Amino acid sequence: MSDERFDKLLKKNLESVSTAYQPTAWNRFRKRLPVAGFWPWLHQHGGWVLSALMLTGWMTTLYSLHENQQVIRQFTEKMDLATRPASAVSASAVTKAPQRMDTVYVVKRTVVDHRHYYQTEQGQWTTTPFANPTEASRFSLSNNLRAPRNRTDNRGWIASSNVRNRLARSLKNKPGNRSSDNPNETANREVAAADSATVFTPIPLAEKTGSVTDSAAAESVSPVVDAPAPQAPVTAAVAPKIRHPFRLSSLHPRVGVESMATLNSIGLGPAVEAFPDANLGISIGLQASRSSTENLQALRDFNEATGQEFIEVYRPYLPAQFNRITNISIQTSVISLPVSLKYYVPLRRALSLFIQTGTSFDLSAYQQVDFDSYLYRQPRRHTFETDTESRFFHNFMLGAGIQYRRPRISAQLSPYYIYDFRSTLNTAKGSNLGARASVWVDLFR
Repeated sequence: MSDERFDKLLKKNLESVSTAYQPTAWNRFRKRLPVAGFWPWLHQHGGWVLSALMLTGWMTTLYSLHENQQVIRQFTEKMDLATRPASAVSASAVTKAPQRMDTVYVVKRTVVDHRHYYQTEQGQWTTTPFANPTEASRFSLSNNLRAPRNRTDNRGWIASSNVRNRLARSLKNKPGNRSSDNPNETANREVAAADSATVFTPIPLAEKTGSVTDSAAAESVSPVVDAPAPQAPVTAAVAPKIRHPFRLSSLHPRVGVESMATLNSIGLGPAVEAFPDANLGISIGLQASRSSTENLQALRDFNEATGQEFIEVYRPYLPAQFNRITNISIQTSVISLPVSLKYYVPLRRALSLFIQTGTSFDLSAYQQVDFDSYLYRQPRRHTFETDTESRFFHNFMLGAGIQYRRPRISAQLSPYYIYDFRSTLNTAKGSNLGARASVWVDLFR
């Protein structure tokens, strides 16, 4: 009989004679044990508490950053509106003053000056009439015969037609000038009257001549638009923000291939990243990873690595008879859904740093198990695949890296640390350090 079979039979015999476990027995001596303190609770629940604190702090940081960016954007818009010149203000934001349309009428009027001028004996002109009309007429007639015909004044006519008519009537009605019986005298008077009429012909000025009657002639002129009056500086009213319909291009999405590697596993899969903000990115993907083969020499090695019994876990796949099992190798494959939150810090035009955090949700897992069984010292090699119970949420990831960006293609490389607060069943604990490399292509320009 082999040692394993003997141990199994001995264990079964001992369990048959031992009494069943009673929960009340633990309560009898639990109070006598020394108090363990806070460390057992921390060892059991410390992972969850630390993970919750890290997630809360990260979300608080992102929220504060978002609020600060909104405040900075509002102040920037206000400063732009305050420093923008009035001519650059958008026509939709400024209320224009209505332009005034005036109609101008030009009235042409000719004013005739009826001022009378009299010439004295010394040859000077005056507006004061003489006391004796006969003397005035005599001096006027005698002097006008000697005066040049083109004598003018800057203020109007030399003599109007009314003055000429009055002088002619006064000369005709004087007693000394009545008609006499001498025909020669009558002829001389007619010649003198003709000469006086000729002398008193008005000579108008060159600039003010015109045969326009003394009437106000109104004439309509085309309307003239006056120049806009200087206005006070107008403060542009901020137009209300219009919520545009959602477009996929506003998130600047990009697709790529992301790979991960640790000391005992490697993975590869597609991923998608979107940018709800300029420097904030959210990526999600589908990744298939495979751990390196875990080699165990005996059953006790499996128990030490996983904390479970090999025979109890894989009983349906074991042979009916065997003496011992050796050379165990287990390879685990996992289909996971990695989710990351990244914050980018630009360094140069093409380089930028980023900080990332996230987790990896295990969707399914399966194992490929190989072992050798011995029956009567004859080895047999057994191989099978089985599904294993996977932990959907069991880790947190925190890392930082660098990104090199071209017009539409980006490459990233980042080391990371995984805090695994729940290990996968039937699998030895892996490494907590790893690295990610990815290549991205922008969907929109």
